[in-house]
Amino acid sequence: MFFTVCGATPEQACVIERTQREAVVRPMPGPVLVQANHHVAGRFAKNNADILEAESEEDVFSLAGSSQRAETLTSALAEIPDSSSLETVANTLNRAPVLNRDTCQQMVFCPGRGELTVWRKAEG
Repeated sequence: MFFTVCGATPEQACVIERTQREAVVRPMPGPVLVQANHHVAGRFAKNNADILEAESEEDVFSLAGSSQRAETLTSALAEIPDSSSLETVANTLNRAPVLNRDTCQQMVFCPGRGELTVWRKAEG
């Protein structure tokens, strides 16, 4: 399981990676912190073996697919100015492979401004 937690300032952001009995807190290492469907914490790297290996470049349930989504989102977020609107930030989620056929829900929040948006992918 993964939990992304943030407050109003960068030092208040982290990702919590956990199993049934253990947890690792990954603090924000720089200007951007993202989480996809794979473990980053070294202690849990062995759990990535549970992710199906890709049969194609588009297999989002692979370690390679999850890693690519995280890298793409990290790059996209790093390119936008700090003063951007929530809509501008939300648009970074529309880049492939971040947005893909298996995307169910997306959310963007800015605690410092008290803004939040959550939406489901339209069926079809």
